Formats: sequence, C-alpha cells, structure tokens
Amino acid sequence: MTLYLVTDAFRKLGSPSIKNDDFYDRISRKYSLIILGVSFLIVSSSQFVGNPINCYTQNFPGGHVAYVNWVCWIESSYYVPFEKPLPTRYDEKPAKIPYYQWVPFILLCMMFLFYLPGFIWRNLNKSCGINTKIIVKMVTDMDQLDGEKREKTIRSLAKHIDKALAYHREYEYGFMYNIRRRIGLLCCMMGRHSGNYLAVTYVLVKLLYIINAIGQIFLLNVFMGRGFHFIGIETIKRWLNRQDIAVVERFPRITMCKFSIRTLGDNLQKFDVQCLLPINIYNEKV
Repeated sequence: MTLYLVTDAFRKLGSPSIKNDDFYDRISRKYSLIILGVSFLIVSSSQFVGNPINCYTQNFPGGHVAYVNWVCWIESSYYVPFEKPLPTRYDEKPAKIPYYQWVPFILLCMMFLFYLPGFIWRNLNKSCGINTKIIVKMVTDMDQLDGEKREKTIRSLAKHIDKALAYHREYEYGFMYNIRRRIGLLCCMMGRHSGNYLAVTYVLVKLLYIINAIGQIFLLNVFMGRGFHFIGIETIKRWLNRQDIAVVERFPRITMCKFSIRTLGDNLQKFDVQCLLPINIYNEKV
C-alpha cells in the first residue's frame, strides 16, 4: 500500500498543468521528492524484502540464527573499529547506532516535509480570487497561437482579471471598509478583499520553503547524532584532497551486538556477536 502511494505521487508530480511556481519551488516539491522516493524504494526493498542484517552465529544452532539476527536488528548494535579492543563489562558501553532501522520512515517524513509547502501554496492559491494556474498557462501558451486565437485568449485573460478586480472594487465601498483597511494596515492582516492576499501568501510560502530546507538539516542532526550536518562538507573536502572518505563510523558495515538469553533458573547468558549491515551501503549514499 505504501509503495502504491509513493508511485502514485510520482505520477502526479510530473503533471505539466502546475505552472504557477518557479524552478526553485519545483526543486523542493518535485525533484527532491523524486530523489527521496527512489532512495526510499531502494532502502525499503532491501530492508523489508531482503536481509538487512547478518550476524556471525557459529555457536548457535541453525534454528536460532534468524532469532539472533532479528534481536540484533531490533535492539540496535554498536560500532568498534578493528584496531580497538572490544569493551569489557567494566568499560563504558559504546553508543548504539539508533537510526538504521528507521531510515525508510525518515525518508518518508522528509518527502512529506518537502511536499508540504507546495501543497499549501496550491490550496491557498485557490482562495485568492484569481486562478493563477490558468493565467500562467494562458500566457505561456499564447506564443504558440495564431492571430485570431491569440486575440481570443487575450480577451479571455483580461475578462478573468477584470472579474477578480471587480469583486475587489465592490468590497471597497462603505464606511466599514475604511475602518477594516486601517486596522488591516496596522496589524499586517491579509485577506482576499485587502488586495495583498496573493502577495503575502507567496512570501510566506517562500519563507516556508527556506525554513523547511534548513530545518530538515537540524532534524537529521537529531536523528544521526552531533555534527552530522557537516558530513557532506567533510566528504567533499576529503574527495577533493584525494583522502579516504571517512564515513564508516557514521554508517558502519560491520558492528557488534550484545544481547542476553534467559535460561532455566533465571540465568542470563550474555552473548557478543559480530554483525554485517549491508543496508548501510545504501544509507551512506542516501
């Protein structure tokens, strides 16, 4: 069901009828969604269809291998470089990697946030009294029309704009209008009758695009840990300087998993197993 919703959204995103925004808006509501959607399909198919984790279970019977894998997947694992010794029970426990199970849902959340400003713009735009989508489409298609059809389109365009202006002029008469107008100027109010609805809506939506782009960087920093918003800059610097791209600690392929199994007599047997996370290859690229 989720995959159907994602693919159906892709089909609607490519609709050429939406022309009342600019290229920078389409980067957010269309191209970013396509990139995130493809990433979501790749990661979710690897996670929910394939084997996202494989642990070294030589000391476990064959029937317990799947149990160990799922325990380590659910409980999260931790990363220890091979050049460092494993921590003992007296050492401080390494921080677990908490995010790799949630990457598909993080991508879905990001897709929703990127789509939200455009959705708000289109719905508020319908209430402004002027159908900007139709006007922009008529102006865009006007160059392709011959003389008679072009003249007819211009008259239709002028009629549409005049109708909206007439609606605004009818509202301007009366003593109460002057009072509302002065109050609106003092309070920076917006409305269909105030003449600033479309302009204020456009500015607010643009600010929402900016807040969304910057806010998602900090949200990723919350999910992935401190300093994550600098990882892209550090990776580019290392690539330009022909150094090793050190992102292994952020997206480790090989981790350690610590868990306990309760046996008869309430005895707890503790185990440490080494696990392989092939899904982090995709997570790193995303």
